Amino acid sequence: MWAWQSPGIVALERAASLPAGGIEVVRNPIALLRAGAAAPGAVLGAALGSGRRRRRVWAGSGKAHIEVRGVHRAGTEALARDVERALHAAEGVQWAQVNALTGRVVVAFDPDGPSVDDLVDVVEGVEEAHEVQEERFPRERPEHPGDVEPLRRQAVAIGADVVALGGSVFGQVLRAAPFPVELGSLVALVENEPRVRGLLEHHIGVALTDLGLGVASAFAQSLSQGPLALVADMAHRANQLGELQAHRRAWERREGDLCDSPDAEPVRAVAPPPRTRPLRSGPVESYADAAAAVSVAGVGAVLAATRSPRLAGGVVTAGVPKAARHGREAFAARLGRELASRDVVVLDRTALRRLDRIDAVVLDAAVLRSGRMVVRRVRVLDGHDAATTTDKARALFDPTAPDRLVRRGRWALGTLEAVAEELPAASGVPAGGRVGRRALGIVESGRLAGVVDLEPEIDPLAQPLADAVRRLGLRLVLAGKASGLGERIGAHEVVAGGTLLARSVRSLQAEGLGVLLVSGGPAHGALRAADVGVGVDGRGPHPPWGASLVTSPSLAQAHLVVESLAAARSASRWSVGLSAAGFAAGATWSMLGPLSSASRRAAVPVNVASLAAQAAGTAAAASVGRRPAAMPVAEVAWHAMSPDAVLRALGTTRRGLAIAEAARRHGTTAPAAPARTGFGRAVVAELANPLTPVMLVGAGMAAAVGSVTDAALVAGATAANALIGGVQRVRADVSIAKLLQATTVLVDVRRGGRVLPRERSELVPGDLCELKAGDVVPADCRLIETAGCEIDESALTGESLPVAKQSQAVEGRTLADRSCMAYEVRS
Repeated sequence: MWAWQSPGIVALERAASLPAGGIEVVRNPIALLRAGAAAPGAVLGAALGSGRRRRRVWAGSGKAHIEVRGVHRAGTEALARDVERALHAAEGVQWAQVNALTGRVVVAFDPDGPSVDDLVDVVEGVEEAHEVQEERFPRERPEHPGDVEPLRRQAVAIGADVVALGGSVFGQVLRAAPFPVELGSLVALVENEPRVRGLLEHHIGVALTDLGLGVASAFAQSLSQGPLALVADMAHRANQLGELQAHRRAWERREGDLCDSPDAEPVRAVAPPPRTRPLRSGPVESYADAAAAVSVAGVGAVLAATRSPRLAGGVVTAGVPKAARHGREAFAARLGRELASRDVVVLDRTALRRLDRIDAVVLDAAVLRSGRMVVRRVRVLDGHDAATTTDKARALFDPTAPDRLVRRGRWALGTLEAVAEELPAASGVPAGGRVGRRALGIVESGRLAGVVDLEPEIDPLAQPLADAVRRLGLRLVLAGKASGLGERIGAHEVVAGGTLLARSVRSLQAEGLGVLLVSGGPAHGALRAADVGVGVDGRGPHPPWGASLVTSPSLAQAHLVVESLAAARSASRWSVGLSAAGFAAGATWSMLGPLSSASRRAAVPVNVASLAAQAAGTAAAASVGRRPAAMPVAEVAWHAMSPDAVLRALGTTRRGLAIAEAARRHGTTAPAAPARTGFGRAVVAELANPLTPVMLVGAGMAAAVGSVTDAALVAGATAANALIGGVQRVRADVSIAKLLQATTVLVDVRRGGRVLPRERSELVPGDLCELKAGDVVPADCRLIETAGCEIDESALTGESLPVAKQSQAVEGRTLADRSCMAYEVRS
């Protein structure tokens, strides 16, 4: 069900003969277009609005989300409480809660209870009582993923393009051009120039700017005969519509989890510190500025040389940065659909358009910790066996209740204060032994045997997430100076977290950095201050409503967003390259041929480049979704565990795994074999370079001016080069595969009591490998039995001589100190 306080929408419902729920119009854009044909004024008026933006209301699954005036500002808690009380008092309402961060009140009501109109009347009454009924809804507020209006707006724009395309084709048949082509170029320039478009969005709002420019562009292109431009615009709008539908479906799937907590703490307004420096320009913005400057210079030069306004108009048409913007938009739309398919709720779509300008990733220590404590090391006192004491301490430790006193036989483990009661009066805790609340004491037969240092356990995906940031060459910042996690994850910088996190984000932005923040529920202000806020759900009393993207409690989706940063930059660079190629080709082609069609000729390469950029952006985002999921890295101190404890933890014995069990584990852990590149894909990869569109545009221009032979030579050379390159790629892949097969390392593995030769790729966790002199370490191993063992670890530690190894547990904090471990050297 949806509702919107607008007579135009009521007329639209009647015109479309919608059912009571009204949601069918969203999932069937054709029905909306038919409704527009029956009541075009109602559709366009509802989509554009008149003056003040109308209240947005969405209802479904027994809940209504009603926009409320004024609650987004700090100091309006009384207004929020009165709205909640008034709605709760309405008959049939189960509960109501104002979410100041989204500017809405969520109302749960009985199916047979009040209508949405009745609920809106209650809200309006409270607004009048607080004298905010004339206040405008903020234009800068991101559109909610449950709203119907954005879907309706895109559907109307597509409908306008469809109608305009028919008019354009009809006009070409009649050879009628009511308006000059330059009219469409002017509208396209305003629509795709970031600075001009941003100015319009600031003054009249994103919705009105988007649809107004879309309809104006369709009208202008129809009257100036621009079918290719309309096709490019339709593809762009279709991408946007698909993205919005995916966001809406993701919201419908997660609404019950996110908005089904009436007893949670109220979500009040937050005001992060003001930003002192705007977000830097990205590839698209920088190119648009450069293209504008070159266009102005080109227009001046053309007018000075030819005094022809038509040729100057061709230069302006060629300089429209359409491909640059459409390529980035296509990437963001496809990535948005990918995230929505993984149940990520996108609260701010514009954040996906800023991924190519991120320079620093801030990880909040609060979301990196699992909430449990782990044993960091065991400091064994003199007179006690180190291996036995360490093994007992780890066996007695309960990570779910680290302070609980645990007794087992003659051993006891607990806080230093608790175990002091287990000790004779003469044997207290040694000097310097009290190291704070992160220390436990282990007692053997009434004597203190050692001190157990604890540290917070980090999420298994925290390290892969940090590694991904560093691999991309971005600044890795940890928020939380007292957490002690900065060194553990390899952060470049540690800043203040908690209540000071928003200020830390602003400080990084003041350095000119684009900031992506991964944090949880309580950090609403910091998430809102960040350029891209990734909110991890389940880490606070309520969802992270201040975020741009709300993920599940796992860090896997945050990892995917970080992985997409490189693809975002690549997509923007590709889009800029294609736009520049279209600019060069369009400007050149506009000079060739009749003056009257200079702008029309210039527009062809620009729109071809737009379609190519949309395809490239979509492909770049799709490649992000195909990447393998991050592998969790569990913090298990194998080097500090006794050999028997290691065997128990891995579920194996000194006879090795049973053959059937090894096969089962291999089925769940075997890495996917590298896919060989097919010939068709290899040819496409050879064509995917910036020179290809330039060559093809040149061939088209040559054919247009009558030089068919030159066009055929250029096209043939391009195709032949792609075919030859494709053959070479396939042959190289085959040669590499044969080389890898020839250099396969065989390992002696003990399985079921027998020693069997196996390839390194067949090893599974729990396998017992037998290594002898001259063997290569096939994987990271815990040594169980040794006899005169020495290993060359120069590649890891820099030591020039082989290192002696043994099987007893050690408390080594560095690789060089872990004498019971053997590590594979990975290239």
